Amino acid sequence: MTKAIVFLINAIFSAIAQAETSVDTTTVAFSGFRFEVPSGVQVIASASREAEEMLILKYSKEKGKRYIGFWNETNAPELKHIKCDISDFYDQVFSDEKSDCDVEFVDQFKREFVCGYESGILNKGDVKYYYSVGKEIVNVFFVSEGKKVIHIDSDFMKKETLVDILQAVQ
Repeated sequence: MTKAIVFLINAIFSAIAQAETSVDTTTVAFSGFRFEVPSGVQVIASASREAEEMLILKYSKEKGKRYIGFWNETNAPELKHIKCDISDFYDQVFSDEKSDCDVEFVDQFKREFVCGYESGILNKGDVKYYYSVGKEIVNVFFVSEGKKVIHIDSDFMKKETLVDILQAVQ
């Protein structure tokens, strides 16, 4: 009887997992959004701090390698001091555009994500994707219509792939 129940539970969960997984992608829910990510996730880690949420998808058992990280930075403490609209802030960080944003915080973000990196803004429809490509990591940010700041990073994916993941937000 116990084996039959375990088999039935396993069959139900397998059917649910297949419903959310296609051949090449898996649907992941994070911070009120649904993202299509590459299949093959081996480890999933999630955490929430006072001001931020995060989700890490690992595609390797090797420590610190082959991951995609999702961060909801809407309430990140450092963004509380920018003194301007969040979209204006990212525009100023990733371009030469000027705004009323706090220069100290703009400079701090530029040092972390722009200086010495390939960086810029990709426009896809009405949405801007702010990117930073380093030797070992790619970062992409977007600000939703509701002013949610989502940051996605990876050590093995290209910026275009990360933008595609963000663009397919449901």
